[in-house]
Amino acid sequence: MTKYRYFRATLYDAAYPEQNLVVEFEAPFPIDEEENYSDLALRALLHHIRLGTVKFRDIEPIEESY
Repeated sequence: MTKYRYFRATLYDAAYPEQNLVVEFEAPFPIDEEENYSDLALRALLHHIRLGTVKFRDIEPIEESY
């Protein structure tokens, strides 16, 4: 029987690594080497966005510098 536990994943923008987003998700524990935990974190984030529990705010254009 597989046990599950909550994990916390910190996502960051490769261009601006100081900008972080933390996602908590449930996954098999102890860690299963066959499982892709990054994919589980992404699926959890998308699920929360679809449910509306994670929302976007302050969407604005960025000034172009070219």
